[in-house]
Amino acid sequence: MLILYFIVEVCINNAFLLMRHKQSYQKTKKRFMKSFQLVKHIEMSYKPIKSIKMVRAMTSKIYAKPLPFM
Repeated sequence: MLILYFIVEVCINNAFLLMRHKQSYQKTKKRFMKSFQLVKHIEMSYKPIKSIKMVRAMTSKIYAKPLPFM
């Protein structure tokens, strides 16, 4: 009977530890996803600005003369 009690106690402790680990994992995953979405948003807002600058540079009427030593 005492052995059965210890087995049940160990199972309860393991279940408690697993639940705590799962909650910690969910919090970590949530934080990671928030930071990932922020980085993705920053990259998306940066790309159009970069492409606009490149188009302006390509269609500019100002042409630079090549340097003589090239």
